[in-house]
Amino acid sequence: MNRGSKIFRLVFSIVLAVGFAFIALYLLKKQTKDYSFLSFDVAEVESSVLINDVDRLLNKYRSGSEHQIEDLPSDVQTAIDFLSQHPNFLFNTYFANRLFISWNADGYILVARNAELSVDYIGGILNDELGVSATVNESGITIGGSSLDFSSHGRFSVLSTVPYTVDENALPEPKGNTDFVVFKNDTDYVSHILTEAYHFELEQTKNKDLKGHPISHLPFFAKLPAQFDEIQFAGSSRFQDDVPALYPNAPEENFAWVDDGFLVLKKDTFEILISLQNQSRNLKLILEEQTLNAKTDSSQIDYFNIGNFEIMPFEVDENWDKSIPFLDSPLHYYTEYDNFNILANSVSALRWYLAEFQLGRFFLKDETLAEIYNQTLPARVNFLTLANSGEEEQVQVFSASRSDQKMIFTNVFINQQPIVGGESELLANFPVEIIPGRISYIQTNAGKELLLNNLNQLVLYSMEGEKRWRLDLSTNLSAPPQIVDFEKDGKNEIVLFQNNQLDVINQNGKSLTGFPVDIGNGSAGGVALNYDNQYNYRLLVHTASTIACYDESGKKVNGWMFKNMDSGLKGTINYSQLGGKDFICFEDKDHNYYRINRRGEDRFNVPVKFKLKNETPFLLGTNENSLCKMGYDNQYIYTQYLRDGQQDSVKLDERVLPNSVRWKKQNGEPLLIIDENDRMLVFDKFGYVKTEIIKESAQQELVEVFDSQGFLYLFFDSRQNKLYLRDRGGKLRTSKPLNGATPVMLDGDQLTTFFANKIKVYKLN
Repeated sequence: MNRGSKIFRLVFSIVLAVGFAFIALYLLKKQTKDYSFLSFDVAEVESSVLINDVDRLLNKYRSGSEHQIEDLPSDVQTAIDFLSQHPNFLFNTYFANRLFISWNADGYILVARNAELSVDYIGGILNDELGVSATVNESGITIGGSSLDFSSHGRFSVLSTVPYTVDENALPEPKGNTDFVVFKNDTDYVSHILTEAYHFELEQTKNKDLKGHPISHLPFFAKLPAQFDEIQFAGSSRFQDDVPALYPNAPEENFAWVDDGFLVLKKDTFEILISLQNQSRNLKLILEEQTLNAKTDSSQIDYFNIGNFEIMPFEVDENWDKSIPFLDSPLHYYTEYDNFNILANSVSALRWYLAEFQLGRFFLKDETLAEIYNQTLPARVNFLTLANSGEEEQVQVFSASRSDQKMIFTNVFINQQPIVGGESELLANFPVEIIPGRISYIQTNAGKELLLNNLNQLVLYSMEGEKRWRLDLSTNLSAPPQIVDFEKDGKNEIVLFQNNQLDVINQNGKSLTGFPVDIGNGSAGGVALNYDNQYNYRLLVHTASTIACYDESGKKVNGWMFKNMDSGLKGTINYSQLGGKDFICFEDKDHNYYRINRRGEDRFNVPVKFKLKNETPFLLGTNENSLCKMGYDNQYIYTQYLRDGQQDSVKLDERVLPNSVRWKKQNGEPLLIIDENDRMLVFDKFGYVKTEIIKESAQQELVEVFDSQGFLYLFFDSRQNKLYLRDRGGKLRTSKPLNGATPVMLDGDQLTTFFANKIKVYKLN
């Protein structure tokens, strides 16, 4: 073969190879083109969804995620529900890991990035692996009565029930590895991330207005109560520059005092604004100036206090409810708390807010809320809302943050009801047949049981609600039933001081031998005394104008020396033992005060008169010279000594407006407890405040103080029939207020109350 022929063949081979390569490249480009999921479009589309990892999404559904893709075609939703029930089937392996779904009113398309799919392959997998009836035909496949056409476009395979178009120009797909993406149109979309507890929605738009960067909301949430309906936060590193973008209706000076941002809280009708104090613009001074300018006379601002907080009512030229759409009412009251400005729409709102912090109910100290905060909120935002619609709806979090030239919006739905506190454990809940005025516990052969009584009825119930007996009295009680143990056997008897008789009944409701004792009409009460703790009781009872003494058999005690009072008994009979000496003390209606020993003899032989108001129901003192009673009247604590009737007084350290006054003794020392409209105060004997509890509502009335764990204070809201059991720091001892009313009894960790004709027994947390 000559040289020219070889050269020709070589050149021809090269040209042929280049030609084949060109043809192959052309065919490949023609086959693949630059398609993406967004190349496929149905007419009058209603919605489109891209699932980024089908198996991962199915596994999240299987693990309990409640959030589904909304408004899917029924066939597609049925298929997803079916696959969720087959955990061993791997969709990603058999078909494709990403799936695009687009639909209109007439049907849908399913797009997978897998060029190797065919109807024969799809039908085989459905029949053999899932047991689904699938029939292959010329145009596609029929699955469960639904016919779908099949076609391929480059690397993409499509099943469809409606016509669609394919755009050959490549359209960018959203980046990231979210669970699914919902498209509003070709350029706007919302990405979704599911976890067992949360559902995140993320959306990006162009930033046109905000100049400042996002800021941290942590300092504001540190001043936020755990109870709320809605929260809204707004902030910016250039807040003053961004006011027109955030609040376009705000007058120029409306937010001049704001530093980087503020937070608004809603709870029922309460609205509260919280903001860090601005070092250059003092909000209090601004409010004072505008308030004084608004007054038509020369009167001053009427400051008042809630606890230790000074409250300023104010008037402003332009209130913030006109600038902040989130606010429903104007703000009228101001106070300061830890370098924060606090503004509220009512006194009740401020009282509630301050009480929540006294109770320690902080948002970030609540474990569930702290988890929501840490798991769902970006560390820095320009805007944020958090809404809690209550037990029947979800909690929702929304935030917006500027990032370069974009705004990133995040919505979070929460698969739980964490903000509504759980009820304390209810140990018993049973109906009763009387309306009790008092609840007591007694020990019987069956153990601890409940004794209910009013003025003329007693009923004994087991702790499970079984009625043991009922006793209807012939005359009213003149004093509460007194629980005793005559036999020293751990089983109780009950002493009944009635208007005309003295009775002692056993655990079966039957009178003991020798009882009842007729004492004549007009008795004002009595007391059972266990001298020297020897269980040899003496029953002192008021009869006419004297105090009589009976033993455990119902007989009058021989040698009892007390004769007559000048008038009837006033109040209770007190007993104390000092240095081995007994002191039995009581007062008649003419204010004569009697101090006798266990034989009824006068201890001091010096007559005294007592006119103490709000006096202690107990005696005080370490010896007979210091033995005294104390009382309260008009800002003063009075001490009156039993030996000679002399009085001392001290003025309270803080002015009070009492609704009620009571005394308790702790470690031998008296404590004066004053209940006001918006707080409760505890004073020592020198008039100094030891404890202060701020109430959330003036409707809460102090009804009982229990000698437990340094005192527990029980408040009752008659409007809502709620009980609030608080420790000395004001914190609730229950997870939330209890349904209940008075009377109430506390025994260890069990609280018993009467409510709606039922006895409820709660176990305290």
